[in-house]
Amino acid sequence: MVRETATVPFEKRLSTLRRRVAALRGNGARTGSAAGEAPSIELDGIAAGLEDLASAHRALHGELRRYREVFRRAPHGYLVTTPAGLITEANPASVSLLQGNRNHLVGKPVVRFVAPESRQGFLRGLVRAARGGDPGEWEVRMRRNGQAPFVALVTVAAIRDPSANLVALHWTLQDITERKEAEEALAHRANHDDLTGLPNRSLFEEGLGLALARARRNGRGVAVLSLDLDRFKFVNDTLGHAAGDEVLRQTASRLTGVARDTDLVARVGGDEFMVLLADLDPDPDPDDDAGAGEVRRSPELVAARIRQATRTPCTLGALDVHISLSIGIGLSFGDGGGKAALVGEADADMYRNKRGSRGGYLLIAGKGSTLAELGTGLTAWLNGRSQDTRDVWVRTTPR
Repeated sequence: MVRETATVPFEKRLSTLRRRVAALRGNGARTGSAAGEAPSIELDGIAAGLEDLASAHRALHGELRRYREVFRRAPHGYLVTTPAGLITEANPASVSLLQGNRNHLVGKPVVRFVAPESRQGFLRGLVRAARGGDPGEWEVRMRRNGQAPFVALVTVAAIRDPSANLVALHWTLQDITERKEAEEALAHRANHDDLTGLPNRSLFEEGLGLALARARRNGRGVAVLSLDLDRFKFVNDTLGHAAGDEVLRQTASRLTGVARDTDLVARVGGDEFMVLLADLDPDPDPDDDAGAGEVRRSPELVAARIRQATRTPCTLGALDVHISLSIGIGLSFGDGGGKAALVGEADADMYRNKRGSRGGYLLIAGKGSTLAELGTGLTAWLNGRSQDTRDVWVRTTPR
């Protein structure tokens, strides 16, 4: 930046030149000769030129003053660096953004304030700008002094002299951390179930498509487990939707507890879940009985462990809700018909199993002197039982 002190010598020189022009005019007037007329005309031209120069200087000085005010008051961070990236100027917003002071920034390489994972991309942008390219704007994780990193939207402009030599780089830093967090939250909500936090059907199908593509390339397998809670409607109808929601949350937690990090557990409907097992070994080693390895290779073993995990009742205040799961398995080793075929196979297997177990079972147990104390829904059920109440039990124990 041009500093204000640089204007003082110019004003002094201009004042000296004005005095010299005035003195020359005085000398011409005292001679009273006709010969002095030509120099007088020249002096008038010089004087006019000096005034034009003074006017242009005042305009330039005003522009610089306005630039400095904009630089100082700008809501976003502005940095000026050398072509090599050393900071020479920092406005108050950038000082605040980087949690330091001006002396902490000036003289330091700007890359010092970039988080390690973003430095490579940041340096590429610097090089493009220095070579005359337009790097546009890009997102960079920056480091605050002793604080958590933040996400900045960065732009850079190359400043060149009349000979096209690069003399400086002007950087703009805009903190977009809150915007990024909001975008990520929206993206998460678009692909996840609000109630359980699990991936939804859309994300599950995306993951399934990727897993099938890998299976076709490397000859490994993909399994889909289709799960449905038995008699779940009875829970909603008798205990209320809040109780049903809690059963779904606890079930989701148990499913993720059984799954590996490489598995995908999703809620795809009201009481429907799916589990994706990818990269299955088509010829598992029968001597390999390492627990985690077996879970990955054997969908049947995963199903057995899910049943084991869900045998523990869901606790809803004074109530214990024991609810069974119907599970179906679809399996492909790169020779299947695609996502719909594999999901359809798993669903069909699940419904066969549900019919075979007569719809599963539901047991609601709790402490209370009467069933009515366990909830108004159960009271209504007692007063008018539906025809479809096989394998539904309600049990109380004394308080």
